[in-house]
Amino acid sequence: MVAVMQIRMSVSVIHHTLLELRGGASRVASILNDELAAMGVESSHSFEVAESRDGEAGLLSRPWPARLEEAIAAGSVVHVHSTSQWHELLAFLAARQARTVITLHDFQLVAGGCVAPVECDISAGRCPDPCPRGYPDPEGERKLRKRLVGNLDPVIASPSEWLRRQAASSLERKVVLVPNGVPWPQTMPDAAAKSAAKKALGIAQAARTVLFVAHGGRRAAYKAGHEWDFIWRLIKEQVPGAVGIMAGGKSMERDGDLLRLPYLEPEHLARVLTAADVLCYPTLADNHPLAVLEAMAHGAAVAASAVGGVKEQVADGVNGLLAPPEEWETLATHTAELLARPPRCRELSRTAFEQGAKRFNARRMAEDYRTLYGRVLG
Repeated sequence: MVAVMQIRMSVSVIHHTLLELRGGASRVASILNDELAAMGVESSHSFEVAESRDGEAGLLSRPWPARLEEAIAAGSVVHVHSTSQWHELLAFLAARQARTVITLHDFQLVAGGCVAPVECDISAGRCPDPCPRGYPDPEGERKLRKRLVGNLDPVIASPSEWLRRQAASSLERKVVLVPNGVPWPQTMPDAAAKSAAKKALGIAQAARTVLFVAHGGRRAAYKAGHEWDFIWRLIKEQVPGAVGIMAGGKSMERDGDLLRLPYLEPEHLARVLTAADVLCYPTLADNHPLAVLEAMAHGAAVAASAVGGVKEQVADGVNGLLAPPEEWETLATHTAELLARPPRCRELSRTAFEQGAKRFNARRMAEDYRTLYGRVLG
C-alpha cells in the first residue's frame, strides 16, 4: 500500500491533443486535466492547433514539441489523445523513451488512415485493399503504424469495447477498456431548471425540445449531419409543436421552430443540454460519444443510432431508445415518441442519469487513468 501511495503521489502527466479546445478528444483531455488536478496529480496540456488567444500566445512562446520535451525530461507520463502527425509523434516519443499512454478516440492509429471504418471491419487484423474510402495502400499504412506503436510500447486504452476489440486485433497487443466520463451533477435537473434553460434560449417553457449536436453541425459527416434536416422534418410531422436545436455549426439563426447554434463552449452547451427534453443522435460510426453522456447528465432522454460504442452507453428501452444503423425514419419516430410521451421520457432520462452517475462520471474515468499512469511508471 505504501508503494502504491508513493506512485500515486509522484505522478505527473501531460495530455497531448491536436486541437486546443474542440472535439471529443480535446474535451476528454480537458476533463481529465481538471479532475486529476483536483485529485492532487500534476497535470498539463499541449496541443498542435490553438483555438484561443491564450493558446496562440502559448504556442508562440513555447511550441508543443518543446513542451513535450520538457515534460518527458521531468519524468511526466505523456497521455496522447489525438494528433495530425501519428508517424512523427510516435517516433518522437520512442526516441526519448517517453512513458506513454494513448487513448484511442477513433481508428486513425489502428486502421489505414480512416477515422472510422464504416464500410468494413478490421477485427480480422487487416484493412481491405482496395480501401472502400479510397485511401492508398491502407494495409501498408496500418502495418507501419503498428510497427511505430511497437517501437514506443505504450499503454493503450479505448473508451469502447467495440474499438478495443478491433484495435487489439490490428495492433496485436493488449488494449485496456476505459469508458469515457463527464462531470456529473449530484442531482438531475428538475422541471424548474429545464424551464429556466428554455427561457434563456427564447424557447417557450412548455415546448417539447429536441437537440441535435456534433462538432461541425450539419457538416459532421460521421454524425450524419447531412440527415439532420430530414430527420427534423419527420419529427415535426409527428409532433407539430416540437422545437428543435441544432448545435455545433458555424452560425446562429432561427428558422421557425428550429434554432441553429454554432460550436458551444462547455458551460453554454450545458445550458442547451438542460433545455433539451430529448437528444436525437444520428451517427454512422461512433466510439463512446460524450454528447450522449452529457445529455444523460443533464436530464435529456436519448434516441440514438445503434452503432459502435453507443450500444455500450444506451440499452434500448432501459435508459434510452436505439434505432438500427441508418434507419433515420425509425430514429425520428423514437424521438417523436419521447417528445409526445413526457412520462416515458422522464422515466428513461431518470434511469440514464442514475446509471450514468455510477458508470460514466468524470472522477471514475480519472481514477482509471491514474491507475494506468502508475502502471506506466512501474
